[in-house]
Formats: sequence, C-alpha cells, structure tokens
Amino acid sequence: MRRTKSLKTFPSLRKRRDSAYDELNCLPMVRPIKHTLIQLRIDSEEARIRTAAVPRTLEPRLRSSRETWPPLREKMPGSYAFDEAPTLTKTPWEYNRARRPPSQWSRSTGRSSLSEDKFAQLPREIMHCILDQLRGSHFDGARLHFMDLRTDLRNLCTVDKHWHRAAREHLYREIWLPQHGEPQRSRLLPWKKKTRLQLLQSTLEEAPGLARLVRRLRIPFSLSAELDVETFLLPTARKDGALSVISEIVRACPNLRALFGHYPIAFDRTTELYDALASREELREHVWHFSQHFSRPRSFGRCYEQWRSLETLVLWDDVSQPGYLEPGSVSAVVQRLPSLKHLMIKGLSRSDVHNGTLLMLPALKSLRLEDVAGVTDHGIEQLAHSRLAMSLENLSLTGLELTSLRTIQAIFASFHRLKRFALVQRTTPELQGVLSVSRGRFSLASSTLESLHWHAMVPGNALAILANEMAAGKFPKLRKVKVPYDYDGAIQGLSRPVLQRPFTADELGELAQARSHGSDHRMSTKSMQFEALIRAKRSRREPSAFSVVIHDEDQRLCQTHVLGSYLGNLASKIKYSLEPDVQGSSYAQAQIDELSRQQVFNGGRAENVVGLETLF
Repeated sequence: MRRTKSLKTFPSLRKRRDSAYDELNCLPMVRPIKHTLIQLRIDSEEARIRTAAVPRTLEPRLRSSRETWPPLREKMPGSYAFDEAPTLTKTPWEYNRARRPPSQWSRSTGRSSLSEDKFAQLPREIMHCILDQLRGSHFDGARLHFMDLRTDLRNLCTVDKHWHRAAREHLYREIWLPQHGEPQRSRLLPWKKKTRLQLLQSTLEEAPGLARLVRRLRIPFSLSAELDVETFLLPTARKDGALSVISEIVRACPNLRALFGHYPIAFDRTTELYDALASREELREHVWHFSQHFSRPRSFGRCYEQWRSLETLVLWDDVSQPGYLEPGSVSAVVQRLPSLKHLMIKGLSRSDVHNGTLLMLPALKSLRLEDVAGVTDHGIEQLAHSRLAMSLENLSLTGLELTSLRTIQAIFASFHRLKRFALVQRTTPELQGVLSVSRGRFSLASSTLESLHWHAMVPGNALAILANEMAAGKFPKLRKVKVPYDYDGAIQGLSRPVLQRPFTADELGELAQARSHGSDHRMSTKSMQFEALIRAKRSRREPSAFSVVIHDEDQRLCQTHVLGSYLGNLASKIKYSLEPDVQGSSYAQAQIDELSRQQVFNGGRAENVVGLETLF
C-alpha cells in the first residue's frame, strides 16, 4: 500500500490553510449552536473536496488560544436508547375510578363561578356597598367593634388592586386614633423612636393622598384619658404631647368633617387644637366647650370665616356665669354660618343667650335649648313668628322651667313641620283658668308630630289634658311616646302594651334606691322601666279580668290565675318607649357629657358610636 504524504510537501495547501485560519480568527466570537459535530481527517488529496462538501452552518470554527469551551459530555454508563417512547398502562382500578362518586374533599377542576375577573368587573359602587355591609356586621346595637373592623379592612387591602383601592378608602375614611403611650422603633430609622400616634401623623403628612381620604377622627376612651391628664394634671404643656400631635393630624387632613369622642375645654392649652379645627373648611360638626374657670378662647370669633359647610354646632358652658363671652357674639357667629341646620345651646348665661337671641336664629331643622336662664315662655312663643316656624323639625326644651301650657299650644300650632318634641323639666306647665278648657277654647294638636318626650317630675293637669287630646285623635302621626313620670298610666293606656317580665332581687334594690333619690328631674331609665312594669302588673288584678281557678279532687282551692287584663291598646299605633336615647345610659334623654365619655366594651375593642344627631 502507498503511504500518504505529509502536508509539508504541499506548500500550496499550507498557504491556503493559513489564510483560512486568519479569516476565521477575524470573525466575532459566537457560542456554537448545539449541532451534530462532524470530525474531519485530512490525510490525502481529498481534503479540498471534503472541506467543500461540509455545509457552512455545520463547519467547525477553529478556536483561538483564548477560547475555552466545555468538553463534550460523554455517554453515561447504563444509559440506553429506546426505539419507542415508554408508555404507562392504566390498571383496572384506574378504569373504574371515573364511575365512582366524587369525594367531598376532592377539588373541582373547573374555574370557580366567582373568579378574579368577575370581581375586577364589579363597579366601584357595588364594592363600596359590600364594605358598608361589612361595617354594619361589626355593630352590636350602638357598639362598634372597631378593632375587628380595622383588621378586616387591612386584610381586604391585600387581596388585589381593585379591593385595595376600595378598602383603603374605607380604612382611612374614619380613623380611630391610637394611643400616645410607649414609643416604638421605626423600621427605616431604628434609632428614632415614635409612638403609634406620631407614626400616623408622619404617614398622613408624607402621603397627602391618604390624608384627603380622612373624613372623621374618633378619639377612643384610652386616648381621651391621656388628654385629660395632659390638659389638667401636667404643670406645663408638652410640644410632643398627645394634644399637639392630634392638632397636627387635624391640620394634615384637608377634608376632615368631624372630631368625635373628646371635647376639651377651650382655653390656652387647647387653643392649638381649636385653631386647627377652625382652619378646616369642610368641617360639618363642632362642639365649643366653655368654662368660666379658664380664660376666654381666642378663636371663637374667627371660626365662621372658614366654616362655610358647618351643619351642627353645640355651644356648651359648665358654670353659666355672665360676662364670659362678648355681648352678641353668639348671634354673630350663628348668623354667619350659611349651612347651619342643627344648633344646641347649653348653660350659657343670660347675657349671652336671651329671648332676643332666638329671634336672630337662621332657618334651622333642629334646636335644643338646655339650662338657658335667659329664655322664658315669652321667648318660646315668639318663635312662632320667626323663621324657625316654617323649617324646624326637632325641638327640645330641657331645664327651661316653662310655666304656661299655652306655650306648648303655640309650638304645636305654629310649627308646621315639627316631628319630634321633648320637654324635660321639674315642674309641669299649667293652664291658667280651668273654665277655658271646658269651653273648648284650648286644644293641643299637631298634624305632623311623630315622637313626644314629656318628662315633668311634678304631677299636674297637663298630662291628663295631653292624654285626652291623644285619645281624641289630635295627633294622627304620633308613633312614639316617652313619659317617665306617667303616674296614673294615662299615656301608657293609650299605647301598645309593654312586654312584661319578672323582677330580680338586684332590680328591686335599684328601684328602691332610685325612689329614694327622686329629687333629680332626670329620672333614670331603670326606674322608668320598673314603674311601667309595675303599672302593667297592677292592671292584671282589675275586676274586668277573668280568673282561672284550679281545684284538686277534693274540691279544695289550689291556685287562682288572673288572665285577660293588660294595660294598653292593642290597636294603637303608638309605641310606649322605655329605652334611653343612648344605649346603656342612665338617663332617658341623651346628654352631651355621655357623648364625650363613651363606654368601653370587650376590653377596649368596642365602644359606643353615637353622633351629635342623638342630641336633637
């Protein structure tokens, strides 16, 4: 056989090989594609032919000395190349599985009917209605479990972006302020300690979009106690105190409408908070708490400059001494509030509020006068000729000690939109001249009244006259009455019967204690309920009822039961109310003192949510 010659004997082939090497080195470095490699062995004249026969895409690129590629993976021992892909054969048990009933724990393979796409297509209004229902589910009467509600809203914020937007709005719409106790370390700034109240302040200041969502701020009982300690017990005010932080939170919320749960006295230490509230243009409710023991508030005369949307205003004084406010300041402030609808005046002196002040009031829907010494029967009768006669719907007269029943007659006859009326005082208004009653010259009648609260401790003829007018049909729309001192049961006999139940030993003790303290004209609701139940039990022993007598076999009397007698009228549409205006209160009528000190339930996780509308 002929031996092959070396490439060195072919100078032309050597030059061509070097030129090919240079061209390949000039190409950019590209990682080779995993194709089938073809090894070429050039050992004869067929080198040119074999090189040309190889496709260009499969031609191996010569590597430079700098390129290092991983070596090819060798075939692992024990591997085997199958000619056909292996398949699994079903067992008889698997064939019969489709015929068996599905298990209760098996999950459905299909998509749920309430998928994420359908929630994403819900209108925003429906999502807000769902969240309103969620808030209502956390109510137990007037008690709101606000801690559980806040937890549920936080969880909804993590569902998806659609629920996050809706739940975030409800989460920040009404904020229950946290305590200002021990400081907590910040995650971003571990060396800087802040309380939970300060963290809320920084969040609202750094995120103006969230601050615009805030409508109501509520101060719980725990924080209210801290504010009292800081206001009255500390020698000097602190810049980092709870009162100062709350003032900054109020300033950070441009759309704030109300501050509930705590109404501090307006003086030097609380000026910062009152100034912050006076600067909120969207404020709808406000309480001015005065006291002659402290200096006069400076921002009282300037509040009307910003409160163009204020609807409810309460002017509350503790001591009622003259000379505290400037003369005519109440009338000036009230007249310059264009959106005012509900007004309550309590305890102001004769120089601040009098009969002339009532004539200057704008067209209101609700008016409550309580312990105002400057208002008399003549001033109330003059309201029939004022702007209130065509607009007033709720009127409450507490502690005015009206003496004439004709004043009540003028109210019923002149206020054509009156729906609720409350008279709470010690004495009973009387009518001068009994002959005028018999001649028909006097009549108590109202075609619009729906709720009546008659609370007069000293008995008189007025209650009997009122019962006769109700029986004659002079109050066709009356649906609710509350008469704590209904001694003879005249009003209770015209209403639907009350639910009867037995007394416990504790309730009997409370009844005896309440009767011993009967000098207070604000009778407790417990006593009112006891008296109504006692009158109902006495009515069962009347002769008009029939008795059931039980004898034994020896014709001896065993028991006697009186049935069929009750106090009231089953066909009546009037409800005899025994419940207070505020759940759990000891007074039949809502008091501003109770609204500022809410009751705590469930270890501080629930509180009474009562607004200022319950005062009217």
